Amino acid sequence: MNFAVVGYWEARYVHGKRGSGIGSRGDAAKRKAAFVNGLITERNVSSVIDWGCGDGVVARLIEAPRYVGLDVSPSAIALCRVRADAPGRTWLTYDGVTAPELPPAELALSLDVIFHLIDDVLYRRHLELLFGSAPLVCVHSSNRDEDAKVEHMRSREFLPDVPHGWRCIHEGPSDAIGFWVFEREATP
Repeated sequence: MNFAVVGYWEARYVHGKRGSGIGSRGDAAKRKAAFVNGLITERNVSSVIDWGCGDGVVARLIEAPRYVGLDVSPSAIALCRVRADAPGRTWLTYDGVTAPELPPAELALSLDVIFHLIDDVLYRRHLELLFGSAPLVCVHSSNRDEDAKVEHMRSREFLPDVPHGWRCIHEGPSDAIGFWVFEREATP
């Protein structure tokens, strides 16, 4: 696959025409934030790392005392600094492979990122970074392999690729996009 994921998203944000897409607008954004905020309240989470914060529309609705938003697009991060900046918020660009130095977090988010990772190397690295950054992980995605209808999307059955040592405590629907929440299993 010769699709350049990082270049695609930077070009999309730099021109400001489509932003993060319809899944991060209006009612969809509110539903995502409500689920995440419920998880934050239920688990008494004070720090969040968001691996793919996009243009900040959903990020500004997330209620956490400390929030780190990461994205591969410098233009998306610039939008976040305008749309969603607040005390306790940090915005960082990364290349999809090498993570910057990050503070410890209690919850890691991957909201609509997995099905935008066309490249297998970036997909596997995303899972490593995501599950290596917090003891609680929330994924919003489909969980089925499906042919792409557009060049920047690839639906994946990701559950088999979740690292060992994690248990699913909330399972999304098998036939649609939904939320999966994972908790690191205690080591003996």
